[in-house]
Amino acid sequence: MKNRQPIRAGTFLVHGEEGALAAFSQRLAGFLPPERIVVPRIDGAFELTAGGAIDISETRPPRIDPARPGHKDWHNDLQSLVLDLQEELAKAGDDKARAVIIRRLRRALGE
Repeated sequence: MKNRQPIRAGTFLVHGEEGALAAFSQRLAGFLPPERIVVPRIDGAFELTAGGAIDISETRPPRIDPARPGHKDWHNDLQSLVLDLQEELAKAGDDKARAVIIRRLRRALGE
């Protein structure tokens, strides 16, 4: 983002979890004016002008309930499992202990 300066109108942050978007927004605020950093809500609507983005969401009825943007599915379960596995492997004392964990997991998958 620093290499793309000057950013005249604004930047939309649209992908990621709320916490990650908030953290990235704070990092960008170090060199972009905060009013030029836009983190839209689900189904948000904006008018793009030379001076920046104008939020016009209030003028349009939402298509979906913003409190329920989606649902968890097997992809979420898989990523949770991967994170749990990485955590357990990191806590293991050495490579031999990690190999035991992986061997047990493979054995369980084969059942």
